[in-house]
Amino acid sequence: MQCKTMIFVTALVLTGALSITSGAADTDESKEDWTPLFNGKNLDGWTIKVTGSKVGENYKNTFRVEDGVLKVRYDEYEKFDGRFGHIFCNTPYSHYRLRMEYRFVGDQCPGGPGWAFRNSGVMIHGQTPESMDKNQDFPVSIEVQLLGGNPDGKGNRSTLNLCTPGTHVVLDGKLHTKHCTKSTSKTYHGDRWISCEIEVRGNKLIRHIVDGETVLLYTQPQLDPKDKSAKKIIEKQGGDKMLSGGTISLQAESHPCEFRNIEILELDDASPSASTGASDPWTALFDGKTLNGWTQRNGTATYRVENGSIVGRTTTGSPNAFLCTDKEYGDFELLFEVKVHDQLNSGVQIRSQTRGGPTGRVNGPQVEIEAGRDKGGEAGYLYAEAAGGWMTPNNQRKPHKHFMDGQWNSYRVLAVGPRIQVWVNGVQVSNLTDEKIYQSHPKGFIGLQVHSTGRNNTLDVAWRNIKLREIR
Repeated sequence: MQCKTMIFVTALVLTGALSITSGAADTDESKEDWTPLFNGKNLDGWTIKVTGSKVGENYKNTFRVEDGVLKVRYDEYEKFDGRFGHIFCNTPYSHYRLRMEYRFVGDQCPGGPGWAFRNSGVMIHGQTPESMDKNQDFPVSIEVQLLGGNPDGKGNRSTLNLCTPGTHVVLDGKLHTKHCTKSTSKTYHGDRWISCEIEVRGNKLIRHIVDGETVLLYTQPQLDPKDKSAKKIIEKQGGDKMLSGGTISLQAESHPCEFRNIEILELDDASPSASTGASDPWTALFDGKTLNGWTQRNGTATYRVENGSIVGRTTTGSPNAFLCTDKEYGDFELLFEVKVHDQLNSGVQIRSQTRGGPTGRVNGPQVEIEAGRDKGGEAGYLYAEAAGGWMTPNNQRKPHKHFMDGQWNSYRVLAVGPRIQVWVNGVQVSNLTDEKIYQSHPKGFIGLQVHSTGRNNTLDVAWRNIKLREIR
């Protein structure tokens, strides 16, 4: 089966109410009913739009099929001359997983912009080619940017980045208006084939995956009202800015590249996602009123709810204490805010486990919350007794001032497989992969720690806005 040829009214392409009916794939994920979008023989089911050309015109044979591969070529060009191209799947989609292999080959077309060297992309939630202006460079869409490494093997050029032509997203709980944002992927040099996957859950969640590793997560894709092309779409949608579906297209930005094994798995919009399966992918771990869903696992500290926060209090000489979620989690993204006294050593454990029964010793990777330390900020670094101490190596634990004593600080923790990443007040301070710890702690509780430093008689630490989304 290949990408289906269908005609849609432009105003419907980007609407949140979009539904796919004709020939839809089985949406039961357990059956893994992947459908080829590219038949390996021709471009049936796809429509080409090149800047300066009319819809359907394959300017200078830019897009072609050879040896079962969809190729982008410039051998018939004298110079690039701003001829940005896109080839659109004729069927729009909303909830799906899209996977393919891509690679860059040969030399960039003369006249191509410097930033477009070994640069292409997969455009999702896009407008139709018919709705684009003749001289429009890029469709209004969310771009999963594909980059290849430099020929000298130097520099960091992550792939499956995010670019937003005419759009915005919500990242780390905030509206993100930066045009291009790097993923956490490694750099891929040479002409090797790269396997990638994009998980799209309508307006709820988009996830970028390369070689099986999640490298970027964000939510609420939406139109930018300041962009002239997006503004037209907003008007046609009655003022609605949110994007819940649209076209899928592959880019031609002046560097030869190739695509193969392009497949899609359609998903039920109510099916479990990188979430708890609820309509909102985020689950509040704390209701702001009670400690329901939490159990103190050890220690003599006290925990209470005060002004919409969980407050833990310890005294001089008391041992570590942990208030843990009743539920265990494996791969997830966790957001919370924390405020501590400037003499308190605290932390949040992830995938923690207990020894000696339900009130035994708590053990697992710990995200540090350390304020007022003479040796500098350690907030956001990773520690685990199971690792014999610090998980974050000494050469990565550089003192920082991202944590603010006595004020509310925002944390973001992304734990996917053996990789754990931590952001403190929007600044990434940890990016660690530890296979050994992951093997011993693949899942576990979320634990809120209070720990006496012996510097004061009574110390408090408070947490609020604790929410999590599971990644499955």
